[in-house]
Order: sequence, then C-alpha cells, then structure tokens
Amino acid sequence: MKDSRINEMKEYIEKCGTVSMEDLSKEFKVSLVTVRRDVSELQQAGLIEKVYGGVRKKSGGNLIAFEEREIRNIDGKMAIGRRAAELVADQDIIFIDSGTTTACVVDFLEGRQVTVITSSLEVIEKAVKYDNIELICVTGIYNKTTNSFAGIDTAEALGKYNITKAFMAASGVTIESGITHASPWEYDIKTTAVKKTGHVILMADESKFDVVTLVTYCTLQQVHTVITDVRPPEEYVEYFEEQGIDLQVAGRQ
Repeated sequence: MKDSRINEMKEYIEKCGTVSMEDLSKEFKVSLVTVRRDVSELQQAGLIEKVYGGVRKKSGGNLIAFEEREIRNIDGKMAIGRRAAELVADQDIIFIDSGTTTACVVDFLEGRQVTVITSSLEVIEKAVKYDNIELICVTGIYNKTTNSFAGIDTAEALGKYNITKAFMAASGVTIESGITHASPWEYDIKTTAVKKTGHVILMADESKFDVVTLVTYCTLQQVHTVITDVRPPEEYVEYFEEQGIDLQVAGRQ
C-alpha cells in the first residue's frame, strides 16, 4: 500500500508541477508526517525536488539563465539588497558573490567608501557608476549562465585579499545540506570567499529554502547573517536561534 501511494504521489506531483505538503496530505488522506516521509523517499531517489513549502517535479538541477532569474521576485531581491547594504560600513572590504539577489547590494552603497571585490559581471557593471566604490575584479573564463567569471586562477586571485564581509548567493538552502549551488563552475571562488572573511552574509529569497542543488559550498554553521524576504519555515528560525545566526526578514519593496 505504501509503495502504491508513493508512486501515485510521484505521478500527482509530476502532473501538478508544484504542490504544497498540505495539498498532498489532503489528496492522499494521510498525515503531514507521512507526507514528509514519502516525499523524503522520492527526493532521495532523485524523482522530485523540495521547494519552499512543498515539492515540484524534477527539473534536472540546471541553473536557470541569468536573465530569467534577474526578473523573478525583483521586489523581494531589492528589499534584501537594501537590508544587506545597511551592514556595510565605511572602509569595509566586501566580496559580492555572483547572483541576481547579491547584485542588488550595489544599488544601496552610495555614500560609503568601500572596496568591492567580485567575479560578477552584473556587479562590475553596477559598481563602476559609483565614485565611492573601489572595484577589484577577479576575472577568469566568462560563463553566460551565471554572468560571472570563474576558474582556478579566479579563486587564487581572490585568496590574496582580506575580506571584511562576504555577501553570498545560493541556489538552495537546507539545514542538512547547507548552502548549495546549481553550478560547480563557481565552487572554488565561493569556498575561498567564505574562508577569507570574518562575516558570511547569506542573501536568499523565500524560493531558495528547502531546496538542494548540485554542490554544497558552505554549511549553515559557517553563516553569520541570513537575509531573506519572507520569514522561513519555523525549523529554520529555531535552527538559526540555536546556532546564533542573525536572521533578518527584509520584506518586499
């Protein structure tokens, strides 16, 4: 009976595309505990993906093109960017990771003398407009999907610098798998940034929670501040409190 239900659940998720845990509980007339157990088995088998508040059919784990990601939840990303910029002080040396959310930090840095280190073309294009920003570009081979530069030389170049704060992006965030990214292309530069800074700031909107993608570049224990647009599920709120991680909910502009 259990195997039959799980197979039917898989087919139902594939038909719906994305579905909440509550809907699965009602559809199959089982408790949320049972739903989570069944979903966990489907996820471990690589048949579905967890998303914020529910699950979706397997998409193959490919990173969505930068241009498409850039227009998704723009209000939430701008609010996160504004809140993140409030953490930047005069004379800070900050690393800004590649990503559509992290790039929003630059829009709110006017008036502070800061050094920005980045491999993101989007960040570079924004930062050159501001006289108060000293810009250091760690370049390499350009990747159109991530709109950034990466490679062995890129990570080595970054490793030379001291970083006050690192503003990091994510494709997925879970307690078990930590901070994950859909492209292994940027793994070395992300791990280097986390290693070199004394303050890791994760910028992730609500869609990133309960999602696991290809590679883990950072554990949640290595994060000092999490900035998001919507209060995450309670298990994350409790975990952040236990670990002394500063959770900031920026809302949406």
